[in-house]
Amino acid sequence: MVIAPGNGQNFPAGQDEVTLVWEANDLDDDILGYDVYFGRENPPPLFRSELTDTQTDPIPVDTGNYFWQIITRDQAGNESISEVFRFTVE
Repeated sequence: MVIAPGNGQNFPAGQDEVTLVWEANDLDDDILGYDVYFGRENPPPLFRSELTDTQTDPIPVDTGNYFWQIITRDQAGNESISEVFRFTVE
C-alpha cells in the first residue's frame, strides 16, 4: 500500500510543499472518488472533495504538524474512511 507522506514522517525545515498519495481498493471496483481532509487540526477539515485521482497536487506547507485523511466513496454509496495520518515539517 502506498501512503505518502507516511504516518509520523518528518520533513526538514525548508520543505515548502507536499503531495498526498494514497492507494484504495474496492471489491466491486466501482470507486467514484475521494474526499481529502487536510490541515493542522486533528481531525483535519475537508480540503478537497470528489477527487478521482489517488494523489493531490502539491500543497504548500510551513513548519509544524499536519494531519490528513481520505474518505473513499463508491457507486453503491459505501464509504471507507482511512486513519488520520500525521507528518511534521521541522
